[in-house]
Amino acid sequence: MKMRRQIAGVLGNTLSAFASRYSDYDGYWLFGILITRADHFTFNIVGENPAERDDPVVAAAFYRGRNLFFQQLEKAQLPVGFISSASISLEKSSITKLGPVNHHAVLGHDVTMSARAVSDLGKVYRSTKLIFVARHDPAIELRSVRG
Repeated sequence: MKMRRQIAGVLGNTLSAFASRYSDYDGYWLFGILITRADHFTFNIVGENPAERDDPVVAAAFYRGRNLFFQQLEKAQLPVGFISSASISLEKSSITKLGPVNHHAVLGHDVTMSARAVSDLGKVYRSTKLIFVARHDPAIELRSVRG
């Protein structure tokens, strides 16, 4: 029997994969580029977000988050019908601080990633992850050679 309480784990796993190095844009970590676009993003990952297609970096983040969410649902063997809505939000802290990027101390911000889903029964599930994000700098970042 599939249990809706697994939705919380799906959200946590989605955020962990979303924050990973494998979330890239043109070979560079997606969030270092995305952070220059705005201080806050919310992606409705169940359904369309036509406005997100205007900026290719924002679109890449939207599609990455949505694809990861559906992959995690599939891994948990949960039917999509268990989810009535789901979103991922990113909120950049206004406080600048030093943090590590490839063994360099750089200025950046903490970014709170939140995932929220509402089940078909109306129960709300949430997961949150805090990551350090510095502005994209190709001089110190390593570019992925994945195709």
